[in-house]
Amino acid sequence: MMPSDYTPEEAEAILTRAAGRKSVDSISHRRLVEMAEELGISPEEVAAAAEEILREQEEKSLRRQFIAERRSSLWPHLIPYLCVNLGFVFINLMNYHGKFWAIGPILGWGIGLTIHLASILPTSGTEFEKEFAKWRKVQESKAQRKARRASKKAAASATPQTTGVALPLVHTVQVDQEQAQPLQQQSGR
Repeated sequence: MMPSDYTPEEAEAILTRAAGRKSVDSISHRRLVEMAEELGISPEEVAAAAEEILREQEEKSLRRQFIAERRSSLWPHLIPYLCVNLGFVFINLMNYHGKFWAIGPILGWGIGLTIHLASILPTSGTEFEKEFAKWRKVQESKAQRKARRASKKAAASATPQTTGVALPLVHTVQVDQEQAQPLQQQSGR
């Protein structure tokens, strides 16, 4: 037998599971507000919740992008490490005189590479959060610069452009005889 009342957590879990079973491509915002009103939830609360969800999704997306960017910074270090040290091993084996000297550069460079790897692998913690905040500021300033350039470009395309050809301006000036005589006398005519 089904209970007559559910706690908000139970209702949320039931609705989430039921919605997951039904294959729906999307629900319009209007329909979402209508369903919420049937449950006694105001449109303002729905809008606030939707805004929260969008902010959380954007935050997760930015974090994934930051982590991917950090991890991709390993390749420019790892590839030269492998190539150079394989070359050292090859040279060492070709001229082997009882001493494997290539181990020095392999270990020395490997320690630096390991430290770099240890700095980019964590995805949480205070140091990660500091770096993420700094990266986020840089991304925001890049976006602002890009938006300013786009608005300048749009403003420039909206104003009429000249072709670079100077066209003579033709002015017609009417001068009566009285004004012309003093000018002719001054010029010596």
